[in-house]
Amino acid sequence: MARRRLTLKEQLRGIKAAIRSPRTPPQLRDGLRRRADFLEKEIRKQEQAA
Repeated sequence: MARRRLTLKEQLRGIKAAIRSPRTPPQLRDGLRRRADFLEKEIRKQEQAA
């Protein structure tokens, strides 16, 4: 069975959950925050283009 691709909003939701989770290692949090910022910008771009 093929995996389906996650939408940007689904990716952002998972990243925000990982940032909130106490089990996420501190060294990953900075990179997750950067990825969340990037995804938010991409989502805004898509919504403006549509």
